[in-house]
Amino acid sequence: MNNHEKNILRFVVELGDIMVKNGAEIQRTEQTIQKIVSRDGKYTAQAFVVPTYISVTISTEDGEAFTKTTVIHGRRVNLEKVIACDNVAIRYIYHREPLQQCIDELEAIDALTDFKTHVRIFSYSLISLAFTILFRGTVMDAFTAGIAGIFQGAAMEIMGKYDDLSPFFTNAIGSAIISAIAYIFYSIGIADNYNSVIIGSLMPLVPGFAITMAVRDLMYGDYISGTAKIVEALLTSIGIAAGVITVLWLFGNVL
Repeated sequence: MNNHEKNILRFVVELGDIMVKNGAEIQRTEQTIQKIVSRDGKYTAQAFVVPTYISVTISTEDGEAFTKTTVIHGRRVNLEKVIACDNVAIRYIYHREPLQQCIDELEAIDALTDFKTHVRIFSYSLISLAFTILFRGTVMDAFTAGIAGIFQGAAMEIMGKYDDLSPFFTNAIGSAIISAIAYIFYSIGIADNYNSVIIGSLMPLVPGFAITMAVRDLMYGDYISGTAKIVEALLTSIGIAAGVITVLWLFGNVL
C-alpha cells in the first residue's frame, strides 16, 4: 500500500467518522465514501457503516485490497459539520482539491466547537418555555418551565462531558430535575399545573431526530443501523419516563 492509498483510506474513514457521529444518514455516508474513492477510476470501495463502527475496503485495479476500520465514540446532532464534510467531498471529487488539503480541512471541521455553553443552556430554557405555552400551560407554568430548562441544560452540559455515561442515565437525571422543579414550584403556588411544565420541559430530551433517522435508514434497507437507532431512541425514552416517575413517586403522586 503506497502513501496515496494510505491517505485516501485515512481521508474517507475520518470523513465518515465525523459525519456519522454528528447525525448524517448511513446511506449518505457510504455513498460519499464510495464516490471519493472511485473519483479517478483507479479504485473501488466497499463501506460498511453503522452508528458505532466504520469499515472501508479499497480495491485496486490489480486486485489488491486494503481495509481500515474505526470505532465511533460519542454521537450528537451537529448538521453544520455534516454539511462541511459534504463540501469537502464535493471539492475533492469535482474541483480536484489536493488530498492532503482535504484531510487538513477535515481536522479543522472536527475541531469546530458548538455554540457556547451559556447559549445551549439558554436554548433548553427557551424550548421548554415555548412548548409549555404550546401545550396550553399558563404564563406561570411557562416561567417555571424556563427555570427548569436552565437547570436541565446545566445538568446535561455537565454530564455531556463524560462519554462513558449512557443516554439512559443522562436523560433520567435530566427528566428527574425537571419533574422535581415542576412539582416544587406547583407545591408553593407558583406553577398552576405541574403536568404542563413537565411535558413542555421534556421536549428538548425527546429523541425525535433519532426516530426520524431510524425510520429513514430502515426504508433504505440499512436494517442494522435503523434497528440500533430505534433501540437507542427507546432507551432514551425509557430513561425520560424513569426519571419522571421516580420523582413523582418520591413526592407521593404516583403509585
